[in-house]
Amino acid sequence: APTTMGQDLFIPLPTSVADEARGAPAAAGAAEGAEFWEGPGGGPVSPATSPHALVPQSSEPDLTAEEEADWEFEALLHMYHSCGGVSWSRNKGWALALRELSLWAGVTVATKARTGQSGREAPLLVSTLRLGGNNLIGLLPDELGEFRGLMVLDLRDNALSGPIPRSFGKLSSITRINLSGNVLSGTLPDEMASLSTLQDLRLANNQFSGSIPAWLGDLSYLEVLELHHNRFTGSIPDTVARLDNLREVTVLGNSLDDFDTTGVPLFVSKLSQLEYFDLMHGPRE
Repeated sequence: APTTMGQDLFIPLPTSVADEARGAPAAAGAAEGAEFWEGPGGGPVSPATSPHALVPQSSEPDLTAEEEADWEFEALLHMYHSCGGVSWSRNKGWALALRELSLWAGVTVATKARTGQSGREAPLLVSTLRLGGNNLIGLLPDELGEFRGLMVLDLRDNALSGPIPRSFGKLSSITRINLSGNVLSGTLPDEMASLSTLQDLRLANNQFSGSIPAWLGDLSYLEVLELHHNRFTGSIPDTVARLDNLREVTVLGNSLDDFDTTGVPLFVSKLSQLEYFDLMHGPRE
């Protein structure tokens, strides 16, 4: 749960259903815990082709299962070199370009086997990428949006900059995104409105600006929304009231308006599952 910070207004709301019963991710802090936010693995195999080759689009309809797995390998290798991989605190597997992605630090592949064009078992696709607190620099790679099997993306507490790529709107399997604690900027791309499976969106402690988008109300499975300490302005959109599963919202440290006389946004009373709402009046310090 969000913590109280000076003039921050912290509003605990009744817990309707226990987190454990829902199987929902923990609310915050240390409780973010193992399954979603912990770090990684490593190990040996053979080296690969040039990491600096241009990365193709994985969404090409004629890619075989084997080609798609090869594409993900090349895309991650490209990410390693473009995001300062030699300085990462955890880069086991990445540094040697090991062919088996399950042996790369922070990478988990799907457990369900796939059959390739040859009838043999095909390489597995990446399902989670956990590189939080790992000294990543540079821009968020466009290619990440092409990982159609990616369910969890955790790149929190790095030095990534620039906007969220529009390609992220193609993450058709994604359930959890944590980009908090970087220096990301710009507005949130409208393409993210199509992330219909998203349950947990954490973008706190960045430099995002503009309005909080109305399309957040279309993310019907959303349970956690952390937007605190950015540069958002205007109102929290009324569409957020449609999020029946929402249990945590943090927006402190932005320049938002349209609160009632108690300092509480008008839509809060409509959110039956909401347990925590954390806000602060006035601009980001």
